[in-house]
Amino acid sequence: MSGEKEQFVVDYLMKKIEGGSYKIGERVPSEYQLARKFNIDKGTANRAVSQLVTRGYFKRTRGAGGTILVRKDSYPEKKFVYIGCFPTIHSFYSRMLKGLVSGANNSGYSLTILPVWDNKNFQIIEERIENLKPDAIFVGGESFILKLPDVPIFCLDTLLPHGKGDKTYHINSDNFMAGRILAEEIWKRGHRKVLHYSSVSDIAVQQERFLGAKQRAAELGMELKAINPATLPVKNITAFEKHIRKLIGKYSVIICENDIQAADLIGQCRRLGINIPQDISVCGYICGPEFHHFYRITSIEFDPQGLGEYALSVALRVLNGETDLPRSELLPVTFFEGETLNDIRI
Repeated sequence: MSGEKEQFVVDYLMKKIEGGSYKIGERVPSEYQLARKFNIDKGTANRAVSQLVTRGYFKRTRGAGGTILVRKDSYPEKKFVYIGCFPTIHSFYSRMLKGLVSGANNSGYSLTILPVWDNKNFQIIEERIENLKPDAIFVGGESFILKLPDVPIFCLDTLLPHGKGDKTYHINSDNFMAGRILAEEIWKRGHRKVLHYSSVSDIAVQQERFLGAKQRAAELGMELKAINPATLPVKNITAFEKHIRKLIGKYSVIICENDIQAADLIGQCRRLGINIPQDISVCGYICGPEFHHFYRITSIEFDPQGLGEYALSVALRVLNGETDLPRSELLPVTFFEGETLNDIRI
């Protein structure tokens, strides 16, 4: 509701500007006056005015003058750049980018997206960034390290260092807590022997999930064993069936590294006549609705769009001069109740 009120005030002020009611250099209503006029709190009015400050229509001045109207075209175009992982087979980054794009558009910034496929296009990307001269850069996923300009860097879904330390901000979903939440939910349903797929890789956020699940399992007295999914005989149907049926005899749950892997495992089990979750339960991470064709996979919801929107809001605060913002933040995650985790409590 507060967002609707804020947008109403923005629309009102824009109509006044476009209609010529406010002249260049003259005072506009203060936040207090706007709050009284529309019966809203001062914070909502302040955020509405801040939007137009960011977009170059208003300028805050100290002293008796207060906020004044200035020419929009007297400011250079404001730009953001996103580099890193790009939507391919999973919707996480498309949803995260949706949050960034909508936030940038609402704030009057352009957002250029430069996907990083491999280190072959490093030089091209670095040259494009240099030519764009962005006000800030967002890095998505465990991306390669690039030579970046001296501007604020916002790292999303990655723990790798990018840019200069005093201008680098990390905003991640709480992957460690995701593992803890999933392990506890599994334990609540009576499971005591769990298998957790865990690749041998340097993807930090992925490892955080496993470590969180491992810690919570140990606290609850639940056996949790890690296995590298790369060792599974997925190309040999006979060997894979033998392997899975052996796992069913030892474990009651398999935790996959993400919903992509979980959907693939469920599909292979269906072809072999193995029922999910009656024969064995399957869980994932990063709840992706595009993989819920046959089952709603029990998973963890990371809210990637919210991650993008929040990161954009932090970037605006940094560019508006706030200096006391935390360098690293973890956004909350929640359990997603699917259909692939059985309750075996007696």
